[in-house]
Amino acid sequence: MSDSCPVCEAEFLENFFSIKQVPVIINILSNTREEALGRPRGDIDLGFCGNCGHIYNTSFDLSLLDYSGEYDNALHFSSTFRDFASQLVDTIVNVRHWKGSNLLEVGCGKASFLQALCKRGGNSGIGYDPSIEDQDWTPVGPAGGKIKLVRGYFGKEDVSVPGDKIICQHVLEHIEAPADFLQDIIASRKNSLAHSAYFEVPNVLYSLRDFGVWDIIYEHCSYFSPTSLAFLFNRFGYAVDSCEEVYGNQFLSLHAEFGAEKRHLEASDLGELTKLVSDFSQTFKEKSRDWRTSLEPALSGEKKVVVWGAGSKGITFLNMMTDGKGIDYIIDQNPAKIGKFVAGSGQEIQTPEFLVEYRPDMVIVMNPLYKDEIAHKLAGMGLTPEVVVA
Repeated sequence: MSDSCPVCEAEFLENFFSIKQVPVIINILSNTREEALGRPRGDIDLGFCGNCGHIYNTSFDLSLLDYSGEYDNALHFSSTFRDFASQLVDTIVNVRHWKGSNLLEVGCGKASFLQALCKRGGNSGIGYDPSIEDQDWTPVGPAGGKIKLVRGYFGKEDVSVPGDKIICQHVLEHIEAPADFLQDIIASRKNSLAHSAYFEVPNVLYSLRDFGVWDIIYEHCSYFSPTSLAFLFNRFGYAVDSCEEVYGNQFLSLHAEFGAEKRHLEASDLGELTKLVSDFSQTFKEKSRDWRTSLEPALSGEKKVVVWGAGSKGITFLNMMTDGKGIDYIIDQNPAKIGKFVAGSGQEIQTPEFLVEYRPDMVIVMNPLYKDEIAHKLAGMGLTPEVVVA
């Protein structure tokens, strides 16, 4: 990646945080521990743009990544997340009035969100993703909704693909050149430029301000603040309706219109963000030190400790804090992950029911939003471990 900012192209750069030799892709799991331990690694060197407030990995190497395998970052196995997703669909369909429209989702994953939008709004939706199988038009719901899935990447050459409503969730942070990516989407709409857009990305303020440090992963080359995300869309002609922190401040939710009258946005003060960036290295050191102290009983064999959540947060925590030692298992409710092993540190993924026999002394919850849900499930299985949030 260039040393210039990928959002605003400013040359100013402040390197403020580094982690060396982390697994480069953690949402593709391994069938054996040996395979997991041998996953490719790379460096994270975060740079801060003082012009637009964007943060990015200046050591990012796209050639190390391959998303065509069994990539799985689905969150819908949590009732907490399902509630959030359902409310979001209701807002987009009934408040934003996405009804009877042609939807296009770039990076649709398993297409659960696209399907819900089409089912509730009677929309026709096409989803692109390199990790899915092709699927011809399939009816969904009683209101005339239907979806089509395309295995592959969407590009500016796809001008004949219908879509006046663009969806892109948790993709932009993986894109080395987000400005080019957005321009390609605009170019693909040249037959009818006016369109609405809903984009969702991780919120870097959650990592910096709220100490969500386990969200820093190699797959994310870009870390958007509300300022840098709005800047990107305004730069290329979108009128940004809203750019808000949602889901416990963990995500940024952006609604924008292309072809609408440009709205004037007040310049954002980067002072707070600059201070958070300045303090982050020390914040990370302190949090890491505290957790290593907390994990000493696990390392010595005095306590059985498991992590709950074999996603980005959980796998990052295990790689940074355990070096593959002291914690043998990570728990997940996604049946596709059970029996596999996490990249880098090599822990085996097990079901919640496994804990009935294992009887852990401590369960480390990776997302604070899930703590009550997990504690309730543990109690329902007759288990009373200490439940703590990482």
